[in-house]
Amino acid sequence: MRVSERIQLTDRSLHFLYIRQGQARITIGEKILEATANQVVILPHAPVRALERVGPERVEFLLFSAPALRVKDISK
Repeated sequence: MRVSERIQLTDRSLHFLYIRQGQARITIGEKILEATANQVVILPHAPVRALERVGPERVEFLLFSAPALRVKDISK
């Protein structure tokens, strides 16, 4: 993914971003956070506005998705 590209996560699924290498600044809705190698970021049901590299090192990441949980899925 190029630095200028956006991640569009518009469904209700659960998304997790694992940073394999480098450091990234992630804008989620109005929040900005930084993540470094070996960190996992849980992406809420808000649009990810940007994923930017911080520093000279290349950023590598894995994006995991899981179906949204429903109350009946976790209740007895």
